[in-house]
Amino acid sequence: MEIFNQEKFDSATCNELIMCLCTKCFKYFPRKKYNIQVSIKKNRINNFCCDSCKKEKNLKLRHCQICLKEFDSEYDNQRFCSHSCAAKFSNEKRSIFHDKCQKCNVVVERKVKRRICICQKCQLERRKYQPSYKKRPKYGCVCIICSNNFLGTSSKSKVCSKNCFSINARKNAICRNLGGETNYRKYTYNEIYFDSSWEVEIAKYLDEKSISWIRSREYNFTWKDQNKVEHRYYPDFYLPQFNVYLDPKNSYKLKQDLDKLKRVQEQCSIRIVYGHKNKIKNFINGLDKIKL
Repeated sequence: MEIFNQEKFDSATCNELIMCLCTKCFKYFPRKKYNIQVSIKKNRINNFCCDSCKKEKNLKLRHCQICLKEFDSEYDNQRFCSHSCAAKFSNEKRSIFHDKCQKCNVVVERKVKRRICICQKCQLERRKYQPSYKKRPKYGCVCIICSNNFLGTSSKSKVCSKNCFSINARKNAICRNLGGETNYRKYTYNEIYFDSSWEVEIAKYLDEKSISWIRSREYNFTWKDQNKVEHRYYPDFYLPQFNVYLDPKNSYKLKQDLDKLKRVQEQCSIRIVYGHKNKIKNFINGLDKIKL
C-alpha cells in the first residue's frame, strides 16, 4: 500500500485503501480514499487509528460566553457549551417591539412585530366567549308546494321540507312518465327517456324482433309490504300482445327488490319477468317463436 499524498489524490479510485499516519500514536493504518476526501473538505486533517486514540484528543479548556461554564473542545472557534446558550446569544441580538393591546391598552414586548396586537389574556377571553362561526341570517319565505311560511337560509328558498323538495323534484323531472327518482342518469331512444343502458338495449332488441311494447306511467300497481304500508310499482316495459311486464335489474338491485317483485305478482295477479338482460332476451326469443 502506498502512503497518502494530498497532491496525487484521484477521486476515481476512492475505495482504495491508503496508509495514513495517526495524529496521536504516530502509527500508519489503512484508510479509504473517500473518507480522507471528506475529512479534507471539512478541514479535519486529524486521523485516528482506533477508538482509544479518538478519546485522547488534544482537548483544550474553554469558557462559555453565556453561562461561564468550563468545557473541553478541540476547535478554536467554539464559544458556547451547548445549543441553548448559542440560541440565547442569537436572540439577544434581535430588536424588541413595544405594541399596545387593542382591547386593554397594555404595552406588550415582542421580538416579532404583528399587524394586530392582542395580549395573551385577551386572546384567551376571545376564544372562550366569542364563537368560531358566524350565524347565518334567515329570511322569511313561502313554500311553493304547501304555501306555508318558513325561515330559509336564502331569500330564494322555495320549499320548506324534504317532502316538499321531493314533490317539486318530481314535477320538474326530465322523465315525467316514470317514478320519483331524479338524481340518476337519463338515456333517450326514439324520444323516450330510460333509466339505464340495459333498458335501451332491450327496447332496441324488441324493435328488432318487431314486438310492440309500451313504457308509460299509466301502468302502475299498488302493493303492501310487511308493515301493510301501501306502495306503487312502475314496470319498465309492457307487452300488450302477451300481457307480460319486463323489469331488467342487475344482481345488486335484484337482491333489494326481490321481495317487492314477488309481492306485486301475488297481490296484483300479474306476470313480471325480471333479472339480467340476457335472461330477458332469452324470454323475448321464446315469445318470438310463439308468435311465429
